[in-house]
Amino acid sequence: FTTLLYTIKFEEVMKQTVEEVIVSLGNFGNTQLITTLVFSLYQFIACVVAFSVSIFLKVPEWDCDSQKCSELTIKSGGKEISIFCQLTQQDYIWHDRTNIASEYGVYCDNAYLAALSITYYFVGYAIGTTLLGVSADKYGRKAVAVPTLALYTLVTVLVSSSSSYNQFLILRGISGVLHGGLQNVTHVLQAELIPPKYRNTCNTIKEGMFGFGLTISALMLYYITSWRTVFAILAILLLICTLVVGKFLPESPFFYAGKGEMTLALESLKKISNINGVKLPSSLVIANNTPTPTAEKMESISEILYVSFK
Repeated sequence: FTTLLYTIKFEEVMKQTVEEVIVSLGNFGNTQLITTLVFSLYQFIACVVAFSVSIFLKVPEWDCDSQKCSELTIKSGGKEISIFCQLTQQDYIWHDRTNIASEYGVYCDNAYLAALSITYYFVGYAIGTTLLGVSADKYGRKAVAVPTLALYTLVTVLVSSSSSYNQFLILRGISGVLHGGLQNVTHVLQAELIPPKYRNTCNTIKEGMFGFGLTISALMLYYITSWRTVFAILAILLLICTLVVGKFLPESPFFYAGKGEMTLALESLKKISNINGVKLPSSLVIANNTPTPTAEKMESISEILYVSFK
């Protein structure tokens, strides 16, 4: 009878939910640190991709280069757009020839085309949020995130080498689809890999990078005047994100547990244990009633740094 009680107690201890196992694997270990850093970097990149175009579509400064300018008594600097639109391309010179507006002629009678860039992007964003969000629920978070990141990298490269404004608009729409989908997928994958104690704080760091990206992108675009160079740099950063997520992050064990695939859920947890350097009990059994991830009271960023680097 004593042996039977001991056996029952042992089985209860080793039968845990996914969330309980993640907490036991170092709580905030290398997996959680990598997840927070790579998705925060992605959020920064997404911010620059989304809003840098607005800056590059502004009509750049220009200088008069003909007698006609003097006759119209305009000042250099591109402030008097109404007079500027009366000139031909032989009457002025751009300060910056790498601007999207000046390169593709998106000004004066064609100024309305600039707004299409934003429209295409956010229509695509709405489509991607739904389409890729549903796909992630069906096929897996990482299974969707990695190819989407890879495709986003490719599209960003193509944007940097686009040869016409129509081509640019189409690629912007595709970028919006990918960004919208990744916004959902990365949020869910991060939540499902990070324990409740740190879940809210890490999500705050990730989402805060979008606002931080606005400030950094303004400084970045001040020193890097070529829009093609900016998108090439962003493509390299997206490639880094793709490789890191593909190599180091496991599929969400919550996804597998929710599908009833406990063996695969255990494999994901083993990968987390290996990256965190914490041994997973060999007799561990994942409970069938694995709940949806929850969040506890937020921890400070300083505590996360302390836990990560102590």
